[in-house]
Amino acid sequence: MLKPRLWLAQNMAARQTRFGMALVSALVLASCAGTQSDVGPSASQTQAAETMQAQVEQAEAERMAAEEARQQAERRERVLQAEVDRLAREEAAAEAAREQAEREAAQARREAEERRRRQQARAEQEARIAAQEERINELETQIASYDAMIAEQEETNARLRDAVMAAEDLLRALNVEQEKYDNVDTSGEPIAPLNKARLSELESRTNQLINAAQSRSQ
Repeated sequence: MLKPRLWLAQNMAARQTRFGMALVSALVLASCAGTQSDVGPSASQTQAAETMQAQVEQAEAERMAAEEARQQAERRERVLQAEVDRLAREEAAAEAAREQAEREAAQARREAEERRRRQQARAEQEARIAAQEERINELETQIASYDAMIAEQEETNARLRDAVMAAEDLLRALNVEQEKYDNVDTSGEPIAPLNKARLSELESRTNQLINAAQSRSQ
């Protein structure tokens, strides 16, 4: 921007120099014309005056053109400076927007990472809970199995106890019947009749209970 202004200043200085020289020449001619006014201007003087007038007018026109060019250059400079300022503001705004976007992106990444960690922790916690629930189910199944085994064992034991009691009843009955042989008639038969039906019933019941207990224990 400094080069056009320097060129304009130099151009105006040169034109002002030419204008000053033309003005000096015009004054000299006017002085000469004043000394010869008694005889009238000569043709060469008239031509010189016209030439000088043309030079003066040309110099003035050049001065006005230079002034107009200077003003146009100043206007262009102001326009260019305004454009530079606008671009600088836009660049600053873009830089601020970029920094803001970077901050927001960083914040979004941090939040996403935090959500991922929470989700991972929640998934791990849910996996632990599921494993614990599965273990609880396994233990409950084992307990139910043990309960069934215990109940079955208790039933088997009860049947065995019943079988033992029946065997004891049979043994006592046999002892009673055996004592009857201590008192027999001349033919060797017990005087008191034998209770064979009772013995058969007790023996049958004892065998049933023993078989039932053995089948439950297998």
